[in-house]
Amino acid sequence: MNKFRLILAMVLSVLWGGAAELDYQIGENGRLTVTLDGAVLFGDEELLLMDAKWQTVSAPLATPAVMTNAGVVQTVRWTAGRGEAGRSVERLVDGRLRINWKISFPNDIPEGRYVELSYRGPTGMFRYPEGGEKRLGFNPRKMTLDTAAGPVELSFRGLSLPWAFEDLRGVKWHRQFRLILALPYDPDAVNEAESEITIGVRQKNDVPFQNQ
Repeated sequence: MNKFRLILAMVLSVLWGGAAELDYQIGENGRLTVTLDGAVLFGDEELLLMDAKWQTVSAPLATPAVMTNAGVVQTVRWTAGRGEAGRSVERLVDGRLRINWKISFPNDIPEGRYVELSYRGPTGMFRYPEGGEKRLGFNPRKMTLDTAAGPVELSFRGLSLPWAFEDLRGVKWHRQFRLILALPYDPDAVNEAESEITIGVRQKNDVPFQNQ
């Protein structure tokens, strides 16, 4: 199996040669930063439960993280008094990154209304004109983003609710791009969700990536 994976990686590197390199770092408290050719692609990872006025009720990623490694998969778990989260990262043989999220909030938070899982995208990374559409991508399965290093393709599994990629450079409280998954919170139910993101970089003449 290891020999097969090595041969496959070599073949894919020839087919997709010249593509920018994806990498990632996990910070001291478990937060993920995804880089593209050494520059930040997605950072400032955050998971929040908010009330009707968008004030924070619970921030699981602000609590101590427990990190484990199993081969090429790195997993981080957070357990807060009012929410739990787990996120794994795996580097695939073709260079893509697969990120899997599991989120859970209990049903005894009456002030809870919204759940947001988000990443910031630096202004210099993405190639979109100022003053254009605020929502640049909105899809439950796939989107392609235009970056300084070439097209970046994101594919999603799990929830039927779509991820969104937004241009918030003109918004005073943000000033960057944002990749976000927004979920409603129901105080009368156990609020659990699982979502997977696969990130890949391809040349303009490459065929789209297929999920593995």
